[in-house]
Amino acid sequence: MATRLSNLINRMGNYTPIYNTEEARKVAALEEAIRGVRRSINPPWTLQKGTLKSFSNVFTYATASDHLNLAYLDNQKTKDYPNKSRFIYTTLQEFWEDPTNRNQVAEIWDNGTKMLGVNNKDTELGETIIADTQSLTTPTWASSGDAGTLVLDSVVFKSNPNYSVRVPITNSAGSATVTTTLTTTLVDANYKRKWFFVAVYLDSAPTSMSLRFGASSTVYLSKTVTTQFDGRAFEADDWNVLAFDLNEADITGSQSTSFAYQAIIFTGAATGTYYIDTSFLRGWQLLDYWYYSNNNVKLTGSTNLNQQYFTTASSPSYDTADSLLGEDEWSDVVVYEASARLLADAKEQGLKNDVEQKRIEAWTNFFNKYPDLAPLMTQTYRRYETDFIDTNDLV
Repeated sequence: MATRLSNLINRMGNYTPIYNTEEARKVAALEEAIRGVRRSINPPWTLQKGTLKSFSNVFTYATASDHLNLAYLDNQKTKDYPNKSRFIYTTLQEFWEDPTNRNQVAEIWDNGTKMLGVNNKDTELGETIIADTQSLTTPTWASSGDAGTLVLDSVVFKSNPNYSVRVPITNSAGSATVTTTLTTTLVDANYKRKWFFVAVYLDSAPTSMSLRFGASSTVYLSKTVTTQFDGRAFEADDWNVLAFDLNEADITGSQSTSFAYQAIIFTGAATGTYYIDTSFLRGWQLLDYWYYSNNNVKLTGSTNLNQQYFTTASSPSYDTADSLLGEDEWSDVVVYEASARLLADAKEQGLKNDVEQKRIEAWTNFFNKYPDLAPLMTQTYRRYETDFIDTNDLV
């Protein structure tokens, strides 16, 4: 189910004007053809299956590195239809407005980073507050290093309905630490199935953030992060959701199932004002995450898709032993699309007509066998100011 680049080039060489064209131009035409065809359809052999851990009140997630388009997202183990999540694929606006109060998924772009928006309303996911920001004494908040005197702030906050902890930082040593001692020890025998989450408002982007959660300042689980939970770089003048998996954390001391301490450490933070919101311990639900890969080429010796095209952005070199993955109907479309491009300036009108006819036939055969499987976007529209109609109900 793969065609070598050398075979694609040889097929194009059946036409004399193309045969006399330098090989690099043929490869470039094939790549432009692949690019154009992928704008029209997502072939089934580019489907990839991954898994996604979904959390309560966490709405943006990192995509796979080769994610092109979402295909399907739903419960991994639930087979009975009534208990499946049945996510609706919708627009960015409807994802955030949530007019239907249903499980929703969207694709979100922010500053060049593509993310999955997942609104999972499963009440069994579980969420426990670790340290709220209602008071600086219950629990006890303290600062050290470059962090100055902490203040409760009733203007800038995120998940907590009233306050956040304002952290003034004066850059000197390059490290600012905020610690919290819990009023009541939290006991969780299943903590390894949980993640630690906290939202931090950054005045400027630090070099890294270290998160600690444990029994005390000498016994804890920790992780140093350099990006937000959803894969985005730290963003200044905005809330950044930070998290780490307690099952994959670095361990200091002999951590048991009891927790009474957390710490948030800013490394390389510029002088400014920062804010910390309520921290949470969250369980997760494993979802099937099917997506269309942006890769089309299988490199020599590999069994999977590895690369978008035969060449890369960093190197124009190619290997004619590499292969275009897909059925014959796919390679037919690509060959005739590429041939039509190379013959665009040819004088032989009969030859151009022959290629164009074969191109049309190849497209027809391909679509008859492989209709596009990309999910349809579901959204509502407004008849009057408050009258929402679900497009699923329209005939």
